Amino acid sequence: KGTGTFELVVHGKAAHAGLEPWNGVNSLVAAAELITQVATFGDPATATTVTPTVATAGTADNVVPAEARVKVDVRVEQAGEKERIEGLFAGLTTSVPGARVEVLGGMNRPPMPASA
Repeated sequence: KGTGTFELVVHGKAAHAGLEPWNGVNSLVAAAELITQVATFGDPATATTVTPTVATAGTADNVVPAEARVKVDVRVEQAGEKERIEGLFAGLTTSVPGARVEVLGGMNRPPMPASA
């Protein structure tokens, strides 16, 4: 299978969670939304797997997190799936006002035909 690792970096804005959370932009909430989107990218019919594997966010339990990161493992058997997956990641957006999504990484090994 071809393999790839994507990393979603969600940029928000820190604020005190107990005093003024409305002045922040919660990157963790945006990341949660993106994880649910990414989890739908796999396709059993083509043996394509897209699996969120690592997520980190925040610096303290009383601070709206300014940044969240999500790593996603991708495996494809067909060349066309590589392009489809890359397009889906490139089009990711969040509905959280003020949050910005940056997509790093990508497919790093193309699918190889089965040996005869």
